Amino acid sequence: MIALRARAFVESGSLGVERGWSGPGRGCGGGGVDLRRLRSFSCQVSRRGVASMPMPRWWGKVNRRVFNPRELRRGVRPVLTHVGRTSGKTYRTPLDAHAVDGGYLFILVYGARSDWVRNALAAGHARLTIEGEEVELSNPRLVEEGEAWQALPGSVQRPPRWLRVRDYLRMDLA
Repeated sequence: MIALRARAFVESGSLGVERGWSGPGRGCGGGGVDLRRLRSFSCQVSRRGVASMPMPRWWGKVNRRVFNPRELRRGVRPVLTHVGRTSGKTYRTPLDAHAVDGGYLFILVYGARSDWVRNALAAGHARLTIEGEEVELSNPRLVEEGEAWQALPGSVQRPPRWLRVRDYLRMDLA
């Protein structure tokens, strides 16, 4: 059985960023993985048909309840303010935002199914507070990996391959 190892990688999403997990070269259900012991992990298949295994759902709850409030208090990270798709409640999510021509790009280490991503896509807009200034963002859309890395500045590091990041969100300045 695979020895499960979660590696911390902070590049965009929850904990001020998205975090993700998958073992190197491992897919879902292969390599002798006992799926009964991995119930808290969800298996996804990316657009390329590559199976990846993100961080367990409980880790997202830890981020929301422990790390995100801490990051909000520190006030160092950019904060995305968005409205819940069903509740209508306003949420503030600390994350990494990368300035690109005409907007911002977010590397979705947790994937496109993260609540804040789904909320922004459903609402069609959000507000980003970055370095004390509020910026209105609109037209959220998922973009392909190639398009994302062409738009990102060269100083932005690519996530490690073992994260198998395939999702990127771009939002335009309103």
